[in-house]
Amino acid sequence: WKPDQSRILLLCGGSDDRPDSLSNLFKTVANFEPTHYDTANGPQFDIVDDSVWDSIHAEVTSMEYAGCVACPPCDTYSKLHSLPGPPPLRDVAGPGRYGRSDLSPRSKERVRRHTLISTRVAQILTHFTRLKVPWIFEAPAASENEVSALNLDEFIALLAMHDVTKTIGYQCPFGGRSPKPTAWVAFGIDLSSMPSSCPHPKRTWHNQRTVIPATRFKY
Repeated sequence: WKPDQSRILLLCGGSDDRPDSLSNLFKTVANFEPTHYDTANGPQFDIVDDSVWDSIHAEVTSMEYAGCVACPPCDTYSKLHSLPGPPPLRDVAGPGRYGRSDLSPRSKERVRRHTLISTRVAQILTHFTRLKVPWIFEAPAASENEVSALNLDEFIALLAMHDVTKTIGYQCPFGGRSPKPTAWVAFGIDLSSMPSSCPHPKRTWHNQRTVIPATRFKY
């Protein structure tokens, strides 16, 4: 039994209505037939919904896909929550990885939802790995002292599986407006050519408010 070579599973990749959406990319460039689960495309694509999840799980275990791309929401894992501003929502280690105990009801529900999405994505990718179906997962790069979805037990176990790789790459060589170091976790996909640094020259300017020199990369 082999997977349907024309179907690809997309998870949390944003609205399909965008001209540069993942769905349009796979349709026009790679000639795949994408199935995309993201609430931006309607409530019927919400993987938090148990009935939707059961359908995805059945399709994945039945080998109905030739590959998968997953980009689950990362804002509750954002390193910005460790800076002055929005309060931290998760801890780097321990039970707080799944949500801190001091969260407001609203934040607690938001973190619960994002955690469920992340762990269900990890479960799908684990199934694909066992079935030898290639996949790629995107998350912001983070140091060992920073919050990350990859710190969750489900992803630690996934990263320990045979032939699962983790590559840190930069997005600016592909047209990104900033370097945005990104962790690419993958199975069955060669990422050896992924740019590992920003190739753009630096430039310095003075902050008009503080008159302090600042440095950024020129794009």
